[in-house]
Amino acid sequence: VLSQIVELRLQLRQSEPLYRRLLRLREHRDIAAAEARRRIVERMIQSAEQSGIGLQGDQRARFNEIQQQLSQLATDFSNHVLDATKAWSLNLTDAESVRGFPESLRRLTAAAWSRAAENSGGTAATAEQGPWRITLDQPCFGPLMEHSRDRNLRETVYRAYVTRASAGALDNGPLIERILQLRREQSRLLGYDCYADLSLSQKMAGDVAAVQQMFDRLLQASFDRAKKELEELSSTAAEQGQDGPLAHWDIAFWAERLREHRFSFTDEQLRPYFSLDRVLDGLFGLCERLFGIRVQRAADAVSVWDADVRFYEVMNDAGTRIAGFFLDPYSRPANKRPGAWMNDCIGRSVTVRGTRLPVAHLICNSTPPRRREARADDLPRGGNAVS
Repeated sequence: VLSQIVELRLQLRQSEPLYRRLLRLREHRDIAAAEARRRIVERMIQSAEQSGIGLQGDQRARFNEIQQQLSQLATDFSNHVLDATKAWSLNLTDAESVRGFPESLRRLTAAAWSRAAENSGGTAATAEQGPWRITLDQPCFGPLMEHSRDRNLRETVYRAYVTRASAGALDNGPLIERILQLRREQSRLLGYDCYADLSLSQKMAGDVAAVQQMFDRLLQASFDRAKKELEELSSTAAEQGQDGPLAHWDIAFWAERLREHRFSFTDEQLRPYFSLDRVLDGLFGLCERLFGIRVQRAADAVSVWDADVRFYEVMNDAGTRIAGFFLDPYSRPANKRPGAWMNDCIGRSVTVRGTRLPVAHLICNSTPPRRREARADDLPRGGNAVS
């Protein structure tokens, strides 16, 4: 299916009649005088040109072949990371090993043990008595690095996390090398010196020099402050008994201790105020105040891929539906890649048959609730909220 999707996209973007029509459309007075419309047309022209519309014969055939390979390599890369994440786990049976774990993390890791035990005919765990199963999924990894008082455990989990998909059948190293080779070849077919030039031609920065200048400015503005903050963390760690310099698996832990000391609160104390429904009410209320739209849960049944997925309708100030989106809020390690992202499902279009409304996906990676209801556990982690 993936190859067919790629082929269809290439056929559309390499359509000579469509490309010629876009070039004429760009010069039309209604388009030339409207900045937003002109921008849309220019981006469509650029998309066609960067999809090989200007290539002929063997060059176009090679471009299309590369595009197919890159799509498959990207899919394989993501699948390797997902499979490597699922393949690793660590079982803890000693209560001392989970010292410092907040209640939500104990529940999460006990539930992970119980799921594994159910599949193997074992005994279920409890948050209080264990056993606890550590995984590399972000809802487990992030809180563990912040709260586990077992430095050796933090090191073990950190090293496992940063070396995922780097050995054996799931090794992404060869895939990365091949992706870089193909990107370079494809970029040069389109007349660019390297892939960075091709990628940045579609972005606000514009070119590699602008990106480097931005990094230089950030370095100048942040280096001294970052160095001072690291020294503060090192002092805090030394005062509380840690020997030796800070390692990568210490940073999040001591940053959390310093924050708790300075501001006298923890994530666990905040959770009751940030249940999923309360967060959504605040978010949708903000959208209404800023943009004059109303977001509401769809009254009619909509087919979804998981029981926790919701579908929302976006209404204008006249009460007319103008868009919709799926919200998939929780982590599902068995079949959902980590992270948070958004994408379009159906694009808006206007034809002689009428207007097709847009639909999007909004995917998050929050800790699942204990039951199929919104609870205080739903507080999104800092790196996993989609804004």
